[in-house]
Amino acid sequence: MKSIGSLVLGIILTLTVPTTARRAAAMVAALGDQTQQAKELLEQARQALGGQRLDNVQSLSIDCKLQRAMGDDQVSGDARLEFLLPDKFMQTETINLPMGDATLTRIIVVNGDQTWEDSNTSGSGTIVIKKPSDDPRARQSRQNQLRNERARSLLSLLLKSPAEFEFAYAGEAQADDGSADVIDVKGPANFAARLFLDKKSHYPLMMSYKAVAPRIITRSFSNTVVNREQAEKHAADTEQHVKEAEQEAAKTPASQNESEYQVRFADYKAVDGVMLPHKITRAIDGKVNEELEVQKYKINPPMKPDRFEKKK
Repeated sequence: MKSIGSLVLGIILTLTVPTTARRAAAMVAALGDQTQQAKELLEQARQALGGQRLDNVQSLSIDCKLQRAMGDDQVSGDARLEFLLPDKFMQTETINLPMGDATLTRIIVVNGDQTWEDSNTSGSGTIVIKKPSDDPRARQSRQNQLRNERARSLLSLLLKSPAEFEFAYAGEAQADDGSADVIDVKGPANFAARLFLDKKSHYPLMMSYKAVAPRIITRSFSNTVVNREQAEKHAADTEQHVKEAEQEAAKTPASQNESEYQVRFADYKAVDGVMLPHKITRAIDGKVNEELEVQKYKINPPMKPDRFEKKK
């Protein structure tokens, strides 16, 4: 004879299994609905941005005026963004620094699975450029960060992404200027973002995501030309200061170092039949950090793949 406990357990198992199965089936169905709804909304957005003309874009260059917060200072300059689909990207910046007539030129490149960066300075003053870390984990993290930045830009501007990305409808969001459909986007290398599409125009309004904000190490700089010995000492002191700051930051889990990014897109205008934003604003934790004012777009400019290879 079975005990009362065994009978009760048998009843619980009999009742629980179908209930769990039904819940699982309902979750799968809901996920399928969310995926289908996201697909439909993205197709509406593609049609609004240009339809077949948008699909025909294989390369894109963007010339911008740049304003950016750098510590307590505001810097300005020029930026050029170049895309060669499906997986090549180059960003070139020339920034006027708040010290004498010093300028900083930075190049950031994603070339398929490879990434590389370069920078140089000109003018008076002492400027220290931090070298990439030799730690393999840090290098891999930086590569993932750069590839994710490229993917976010490509998705926001042209609604194009690698095939392995997943999309799901996340609901509606209200704003002062109207409402938006929200789509969750997930992909490799911990890629996660939310894309906001205007309910009326279907244009991308904003992309939000979490990432580790750049660390600005503030040091004193000279506004006059210094001799080599002074420059080398200043460089050594600053490099040590950066290492100490990084060691302190490493004690905190990466998730706690992440900030909320919001990139907004506005002032859409037609360029060769494709609607593209001419003002891009980035905020970190609710504070505007960067503004790009687009001066010129070029759709399908000639670009050779070897342009994105690092010169030896």
